[in-house]
Amino acid sequence: MESRSLARTNGYFIICGSEDVLGLAERLANFMSYRKRLGIRFFEGSSFTNVLSHKTAKKVMCFFPLLNTEDSTSLLHGKVFNLTENYYKILKMKKLVAEEGVEGVFVDIDGDFSMAFFSDDYIFALRSPISSKPLFFAESGNNFLLSSDPYAMNSVGIQYNYVPSGSFLYFRLGERRKLLVQNYYSPSKVESFSELDQAVDAVKFALMYSIEKNLEGVRNAALSFSGGLDSAILARLAMEHSNLTLITASVGRSHDLIRAKEVATLFPLEHIIIDINENMLAKRFASLKTVFGKENVMNMSIAILFNLVAEEASNLGLGYLIVGQGADELFGGYRRYVEVVNKDESMLGSALRNDFHDLHSKIISRDETAISMFADPIMPYLNRKVAEVASRIPPKFKVERVSGNRKVALRAVAENLGLPEDVFHYPKKAMQYSSGVQKSLLKTIMKTDL
Repeated sequence: MESRSLARTNGYFIICGSEDVLGLAERLANFMSYRKRLGIRFFEGSSFTNVLSHKTAKKVMCFFPLLNTEDSTSLLHGKVFNLTENYYKILKMKKLVAEEGVEGVFVDIDGDFSMAFFSDDYIFALRSPISSKPLFFAESGNNFLLSSDPYAMNSVGIQYNYVPSGSFLYFRLGERRKLLVQNYYSPSKVESFSELDQAVDAVKFALMYSIEKNLEGVRNAALSFSGGLDSAILARLAMEHSNLTLITASVGRSHDLIRAKEVATLFPLEHIIIDINENMLAKRFASLKTVFGKENVMNMSIAILFNLVAEEASNLGLGYLIVGQGADELFGGYRRYVEVVNKDESMLGSALRNDFHDLHSKIISRDETAISMFADPIMPYLNRKVAEVASRIPPKFKVERVSGNRKVALRAVAENLGLPEDVFHYPKKAMQYSSGVQKSLLKTIMKTDL
């Protein structure tokens, strides 16, 4: 069955095997039920259904629809910018793959997405050049599995690999079985900025582009707001494109609570506070542990924060949550980068590239999953143009060797946007610490034996 439409999803998986795969499909679908918004749809090789049949099936596609649209074997997770214009590029690409395979495939589509196309003969999937929508695959025995959610694969004990951002996957079925994962995007090599003002202008316009495109068609959205540099910049830019609500999660009178209240007064926006108590923390930890498994306390703290803020956004009727992931890896926010610069400034670029690659290729699953249980994540820093501009910023405009000042260029962007000195000079605080969540979670775990 072929369809010209794209089914917009909150996640999906596709299984193909030489034997019956219904049992595995059922286990994966049940595990991923936290992604369910408008039900669940299965495609068993010939027809769509809301529940798996008891017949034998060697191919199953499952997705969690976000809209009541036409059933389709073409799946979209995330957002394609300028979809009307790019839709025909997608159809042309799909037709080329169906007729000729992947030789000569050219992808020039921006956004934050993964896409997958399923037919009798092949599976073709790709991720946007920079993407917060992860994609994983595995060959287990005679089965091939493609999934947007690694935790479901963990739950059934399947070892997997990831599809990097800016890459496509092609899996040909049948006797001439073939698997290919290939990069299609590499940032163009452009000369570094010689002046800070040049970098500031370029970063500002790239962020404006990303936010405008990400919020196209989004009337109301929430922003996870700590009052720090990254979220303050996003608040300043995003409020021009959507009715924005700021949400801060905090344990007691944490640093984030005090800081966020102060900085929120700079914006004509509603500011919601989530007061996290011990009972709430224990329940949320127990709930998320069933999804994330044996994660460390830092990762669980971050997941809990995003999950609680996303739930509050959903309760307020806001279907989108903006977060600032990626800013530290792009612009030099972590304290360890100061050590790198002091040893050898020329090594900062590779350290940032490695961290950014790990974030948008693998680590981002934590944040995408925690938020997607309740809202659609929007991550404006994770965008091709923003990343390309950041790659042109020399080390001295990211981390200063003598002062140890970090995110130099991004702080200058905040100043350029009219934010006060108290914002653009304020030191970075890690969210898991500044919110009080990690410290409280450790106490809760020890007290309750979670």
